[in-house]
Amino acid sequence: MPTHLTPSRKLPPGPIVQCALNVSEGIGQDVLAALREAASCDPAVTLAGVHSDPDHNRSVLSLLGPPERLPAVVCAIARVAIDRIDLRQHSGEHPRIGAIDVVPFSPIREVSLADCADLGRTVGRLLAERFEVPVFLYEASRTPGRAALLPAIRTGGFERLAQTALSPDFGPSAVHPTAGAVVVGGRNPLVAFNVNLNTASPDCAKRIARDIRTSRGQNPVLSGVRALGIALESRQLSQVSLNLTRPFDTDLVQVFDFVCTQAALLGVQALQSEVIGLVPAAAAGARDSSDFGCPGLLNSQWIETWVRNADYGNTSPQSEQQ
Repeated sequence: MPTHLTPSRKLPPGPIVQCALNVSEGIGQDVLAALREAASCDPAVTLAGVHSDPDHNRSVLSLLGPPERLPAVVCAIARVAIDRIDLRQHSGEHPRIGAIDVVPFSPIREVSLADCADLGRTVGRLLAERFEVPVFLYEASRTPGRAALLPAIRTGGFERLAQTALSPDFGPSAVHPTAGAVVVGGRNPLVAFNVNLNTASPDCAKRIARDIRTSRGQNPVLSGVRALGIALESRQLSQVSLNLTRPFDTDLVQVFDFVCTQAALLGVQALQSEVIGLVPAAAAGARDSSDFGCPGLLNSQWIETWVRNADYGNTSPQSEQQ
C-alpha cells in the first residue's frame, strides 16, 4: 500500500520532535482510518504521513509536534490500537511484540536527544499506567545497565513474550493478552528503507541481510545498518528491509548500491526501493532519489519540507518529486 501523506501545514514555533510510531496493522481499512483520526486529535501535532504495508501487516504513523503535546496524541493512538488489534489473530512478515509496537522520539528542532529520552520515559510510564501493558525502554531512554536493544526484545515476537515472565521498565510482568507489550524511547533520526528483489523466494533477501549484519563492523558502507530478508507474498517479490540508524554517516545511495551488487552476485535483480515515513535530506547523500531506486519519493517525505529551519547541514536533494 502506498504512503499517504497529509497536505503540508505550518508547524508551531519552538521545539519539534518526530515520533515514527509503529502499529501492528497494515490491512484493515476501518482500523487504519481510526488510527489516522486519533493521530489528528491535536492541531499542534501534525500527522505528516502514514505508510501501511499488507505483507508486513504494519503501519508507521509519522508525527511532528511539540514534545509536551505528543504524549496525549500517542495515548489516543494507543487506545485505538489496543482496543482494535488482537495479536492472537495477527500475522505478518515484520517482527512485532505489541499492537502499538514501537514508539520512538527523535529530535528535530530546538530539542536534544536527552530531551527525547526523557519524553520516552514519560510516555512509557503513561502507556503502562493507562493501558496495563508492559513497556520496555530502549535506545537513549533505557535504564543504565539494561541492554534493552530492540532486536533482542523482538526475538520470538509476541508469542515468545506471552510465555515469558517479564521484567519491563514499566507495567505488569506479563504481556497484555491481546495487545502484547510496547517498546518506547528517544533515539536519533533513523531511516527505514526497503529494497525489493525480483524473486518470490526470500532466500536471496535473507542472504543479503545476513551479509549486512555480519560484515557491517568491517565495511564502513554498512555502518549502523540493520537488515532483514522477507517475502512479499502479495506481490510475488522478496525484500531486504533495512534501518539506517546513522543516516548522516551511511546514506541511502551507498546502501542501495550494496544491495544491488549483492543481488546481482546471487543472480537476482534489485527493483524499486521505498522510504518509509520521513527522511532527512542528508540521508540522500546530495543525490536524486532515483539514485537509490526511489524516483517517486514525495516532496513531503523530506523532513525539511515540514521544518525548513531544521539543522541537517547543507546537504539537500537535487530534486524532489511530487
